[in-house]
Amino acid sequence: MYLLPVLVGLTVLPDVDAWHDGSFVEIGGLIGGPFMAATIAILGIVSGFGQLNALMCSSVREIVCLAEMPCQPVPQFLGRLHPRFLTPHIGTMVFSSLLFCLVGTDFTDLVAASMFFDCFSFVLQFAAWIRYRLRTSSDDLDTSLDLGYRAPLGMTGVILLSALPICLCILAVFLTWQEKGTECKIGFFGTFAVSTLMYWLQPAASGALASSSSAPLLAGTH
Repeated sequence: MYLLPVLVGLTVLPDVDAWHDGSFVEIGGLIGGPFMAATIAILGIVSGFGQLNALMCSSVREIVCLAEMPCQPVPQFLGRLHPRFLTPHIGTMVFSSLLFCLVGTDFTDLVAASMFFDCFSFVLQFAAWIRYRLRTSSDDLDTSLDLGYRAPLGMTGVILLSALPICLCILAVFLTWQEKGTECKIGFFGTFAVSTLMYWLQPAASGALASSSSAPLLAGTH
């Protein structure tokens, strides 16, 4: 998907160091004139809008799920739905306001930050899966509860299946850390401090995730 346009661009502008934001529009102008340049620019705008819309719709729904679950460091008002459209309007406005602060950020920095935090979260998810399987077995589960799909793998299979993606994620985190340096450290430790503070401030009284009333919320792959 990305390789073909890049290869075509290299035939026109072989000096990669000369590439910058908007180079594909320039390349389109060199190949097909102003019409192609304008077409690429318009399609780029539509594509960017579509990706932003998809990001808003999917990420805010994750916030809603966390807000509805007990013992999660997310304020419940962020999960409030619009009475008519049933959309998380408050969470959407808050999330879009935070994204607006990143308008002036360099695109490569946004990609690096997204890659860093995505890979770091994937490592935590695989680690949580391994830890869960170490502490439970099929015999420990209450079959009367709908706890979602349980992968038909033993402990060895879970570890082997998780090993490659964990190693790739750790490599991506390390390379991003090496390339971005100070910005990466500030973002990582800042996010860690804020999320830890929110977790500690969350009242524990809302608590029993293990209770039967909240057990269906734990449904998922395990």
